[in-house]
Amino acid sequence: MATKTLATMKSDGEYKVIFDSTRRFNPYRVYYIWKELGQFQHKELQQEYADFYSAMLYLATVASMKNGVQ
Repeated sequence: MATKTLATMKSDGEYKVIFDSTRRFNPYRVYYIWKELGQFQHKELQQEYADFYSAMLYLATVASMKNGVQ
C-alpha cells in the first residue's frame, strides 16, 4: 500500500494526514477536504512534512486558531 491515512480532524470540512511510503522526502502530507453545495468534493494540499509529529502539530495549530485560541 502506497498511501495510508494516519489522522483525521473534522473542522469546516476534514483535515487528513496521509503517509505516502513511495515518497523519499516529506512523506507526510496534510490535506483539507471540503464539499461545495453538498455535492462537489475539493481536496487541497496544505503542507508536507518529514515527520508525523510536525503534521500533528500543524493540525493542533489549525484547531486552536479555529477555536479562537492564540
